[in-house]
Amino acid sequence: MKKQMSGTIVNLSSGLRRFDIAARSAYASSKFAVEGLSESISFELEPFELEPFGIRIIMVEPGVIKTNFIKSVVLAKKSNDRNFPYIQLIKSIERRIENLVKNAT
Repeated sequence: MKKQMSGTIVNLSSGLRRFDIAARSAYASSKFAVEGLSESISFELEPFELEPFGIRIIMVEPGVIKTNFIKSVVLAKKSNDRNFPYIQLIKSIERRIENLVKNAT
């Protein structure tokens, strides 16, 4: 891209990055990392001299989309134990996500 002096890099993140929720910290932090990477690369591509590189960085943060992603999530066995301290929180979040997915694009 530098050689041809043009190009576009598209990184996919998630709207969840903007609205973190409990029990999804690993997922949300990975999306923060994608944003940080995108921002850092965009600074590296800013012109240090008079000639710009001509490379754009675009980060896409889609909202809730109907996919099987949630159904494929595997929780640790411990999190399904009735004595697990976060069981009520996790179940509540699962119900909310299911409702979001019902109305998603």
